[in-house]
Amino acid sequence: MPQARKNVDISVTEKKEIEEKVVALEEINKNMEILFREIEAKNRELVQLNAVKSDFVSVVSHEIRTPMNGILGFAALLSRTKLDEKQTDYVDTIIASGNLLLRLIDDILDLARIEKGKLTLEYIPFDFTELVADAVGMFNDTKAVEKPVEFVGYVAADVPRSLHGDPVRIKQILLNLLGNANKFTERGRIAVTVSSMPSEHDGYVTVLMSVSDTGCGIKEEHQEKIFENFTQADSTVKRRFGGSGLGLSIVRSLAQLMNGDVSVVSEEGKGSTFAVTMHLQTAKKVAHDLTDVCQAGAKKILLVDNADDFVLFCRETFKRRGYCSVVVRNSLDAFCELKNSVFCGIVVSAQSVENGGLDLISFVRGTLRANTLIFVVSEHPDEIKRRQLIGAGADVCIRKPSSEEEFEKAIDGYF
Repeated sequence: MPQARKNVDISVTEKKEIEEKVVALEEINKNMEILFREIEAKNRELVQLNAVKSDFVSVVSHEIRTPMNGILGFAALLSRTKLDEKQTDYVDTIIASGNLLLRLIDDILDLARIEKGKLTLEYIPFDFTELVADAVGMFNDTKAVEKPVEFVGYVAADVPRSLHGDPVRIKQILLNLLGNANKFTERGRIAVTVSSMPSEHDGYVTVLMSVSDTGCGIKEEHQEKIFENFTQADSTVKRRFGGSGLGLSIVRSLAQLMNGDVSVVSEEGKGSTFAVTMHLQTAKKVAHDLTDVCQAGAKKILLVDNADDFVLFCRETFKRRGYCSVVVRNSLDAFCELKNSVFCGIVVSAQSVENGGLDLISFVRGTLRANTLIFVVSEHPDEIKRRQLIGAGADVCIRKPSSEEEFEKAIDGYF
């Protein structure tokens, strides 16, 4: 009997301990939920503050640019009048300093657009060989007289003659890298090399563009931070060579907009090689060719993606379910379609639109389209980004399906 009473006491004690642990866990969960809500609120506040900052920078930069254009214009007119040698030097200095300031303003404006997700890329045909020849020629024409540095360019035979992308922004990347190399190279050679390799997506190639110099090189501990905003290798670099520290940051941002990145290999005293990857189209398929002919009253789906293979199996899946698909490649075209038509749902690829789809989602919800299902797919979704998208109004955020079967399973219960 005492032994039985002892067993009962133990079981009661264990039960009480379990109940206490359950209560403790529930309290921890409650505190975690409160903490997470606070973090989300702070994150929204930071996003709003960052947007205000970007707006302010953009407005101020525009306001500075207007009088600066006037100063440069009148300085150019003054340079055409009769001046003595000293006056000519003064005017030339005004023009050179003004142009430096304008380039800085342009960099700041680009940075503000990138941070706000407002910088959009063009997709037009261009010739990479001509682009490289033009950029290298500009430096050979203007820099050769300053110091003994030779600029050369080579585009490999495997690079398609005609590519589709944004030649203005690609040239901006190249000019920034060439200007950076020229700044740190006193003598020798600066070489541009362009090659390509097949992409995992049909109709695309991965282009590798590198700029190598024989300059002073970069210490290993400084090689990663030079891609941060307003950052240079160390304080002595700024004192000796000048510059805002924005050029390489913008290069990285532009490369990432093209689904690529930038890296550096450098050895102090021997030179540096900056390599940029970009994913570009080889044969442009017009989005309208992939768009279904929608009859009046049809249930319409908006597909926002620049990968033809994904768009094709999405369209076929929706067609079997009785939906008509409209295909666009970017946010701008999506906004136009949303203003003119009503859609049952939107499937948007986070990598195909600015700001990962947040602006597009906010636009849809801001136009009171509460019944429009927003389905976000991403190559590399993470929990923080997923919560941001859901918080902005997305209904679903998942890893991008790689086959029709995967997509079919993903949309079950939604469409």
